[in-house]
Amino acid sequence: MVVTGLHSFAMPFIRFDTGDIARIPQAPTACQVSFGVVESFQGRACESIRLSSGRVTNPTSIFQTLREVEGVGRFEVVQTVRDSIRVTVEPLPHSEDPSPEVLRRCRLVFGDDVPVAIGSVPELEPAGSKKHRFIRALE
Repeated sequence: MVVTGLHSFAMPFIRFDTGDIARIPQAPTACQVSFGVVESFQGRACESIRLSSGRVTNPTSIFQTLREVEGVGRFEVVQTVRDSIRVTVEPLPHSEDPSPEVLRRCRLVFGDDVPVAIGSVPELEPAGSKKHRFIRALE
């Protein structure tokens, strides 16, 4: 998403790259505005997982797919190398092992040709920034 803010008279931002991925509406909006409308935000561009096949998986689809798995608290998806994914889950207390369902859903998102390793830990530790990142893609 690249924006231009013209209301900052001291220093307008022209073609400022926010690093976000957004979706524009496919159908005309009720207000008939033809530009500047955002339907939804898909996540940060740096969190998109790019595979060597050229396919890009946006972070929102990964997040929505895994957050619906019963028994999963927090999780972390890490692209370890270009075509390999590691998913670490923090299971909810008193729940069954969610790993088989997590693997099944990862196959739906990434495909059968991408190796996915599933692991679980009692508690996910935040990275250096102390903010939990759900997805860590290769830079």
